[in-house]
Amino acid sequence: DLAGLYGSEVRLNDGRAVHADENYIRRSLLFPAREVVRGYGAVMPSYSGQISESDIRGLVEYIKALKSEKP
Repeated sequence: DLAGLYGSEVRLNDGRAVHADENYIRRSLLFPAREVVRGYGAVMPSYSGQISESDIRGLVEYIKALKSEKP
């Protein structure tokens, strides 16, 4: 679920934790196998070369705007 992702701490399969900022979201879209979230496999396709820079920025802004349903 992407709701509430932006600004949160994300635990990765390799044991690291990263801050889900704009750069993390961008990297995840372009190179999804590099920082896989704990509990998930590397199944997301890369969008590198598939979508425009404008579309990437739009996706980042959309994900930032999703609010968590948790109180």
